[in-house]
Amino acid sequence: MYNINRNYLARSNLADPGNPNPRFDYNRVGGDMGGPILYNRWFAFGAFEYQTQGREALGSTATLPTANGLQALKSLAVNDAVRSILAQFPAAPTQSTTTPVTVGNTTTQIPLGQVSLSAPDYVTQYDYLIDSDFNAGKHSLRGGIHLYAASSSSSTAGAAAPVFRLQCQ
Repeated sequence: MYNINRNYLARSNLADPGNPNPRFDYNRVGGDMGGPILYNRWFAFGAFEYQTQGREALGSTATLPTANGLQALKSLAVNDAVRSILAQFPAAPTQSTTTPVTVGNTTTQIPLGQVSLSAPDYVTQYDYLIDSDFNAGKHSLRGGIHLYAASSSSSTAGAAAPVFRLQCQ
């Protein structure tokens, strides 16, 4: 078993003592087991591993329209498709600047502000292997392997690796 988390990390002498360490957690655990099922005839082996990592949310700042700015943009929109897209935008809480938008011969000042956005940052992975070999006679060995790997993360949204099966004769 292998484990790292924010409580193990050393603090910088320049860090504010009132703030805790930023989140960073990594855990990895696994094991394997194998041996003969029937002496000199049938052998089996299995292994499993689990890994997870979580870090502090990643953030950035974006300049977006305020609620009044979104309302002005919706009134200028030429169709419902554009209005439905604008309805999905977050609104900036306060105005910091404006930008001109021209539709036809009319220019409208749209109020803009800063919005802080953040997203999770994590990875979780499961892997396992199962292997079995059977000696059916003097010149006959049969076996099979099953490998599996599945991963989910904030960037791949659950993409899984392929599953492989191997049959030996």
